[in-house]
Amino acid sequence: MGLDQTAQFLGCAEGYTWRKHSRLQVYMTNLFHEKNPQSRRVFNRERLYLSKEDVLTLKNVVENDELPNCEGGFFWGHQFQIEATKRYKKQDIEFCEWALSNIENGKKIFYESCW
Repeated sequence: MGLDQTAQFLGCAEGYTWRKHSRLQVYMTNLFHEKNPQSRRVFNRERLYLSKEDVLTLKNVVENDELPNCEGGFFWGHQFQIEATKRYKKQDIEFCEWALSNIENGKKIFYESCW
């Protein structure tokens, strides 16, 4: 059990994966609820489509070490969030660059998670 996260584009099984990157999950959960303010759904097994602006903002947040703190979610690995954030920083930036390139080529990028 735990938090598994993926990002890819429609029609392609390739993309990025993370395991228990709790701060990224908090960020994406917040973004999901910003984009869906009327939703009462839990952000689990939901697709979050990312715009160019979403990815540019995420890249800036990652580069400046500003991913939000995870206050809980035992199965998310919150007790290891500082280590995970450091370990995934390079991958997070690479993901953002990959996503931006694919968005420029007309692809629809989405993020989803399962916990």
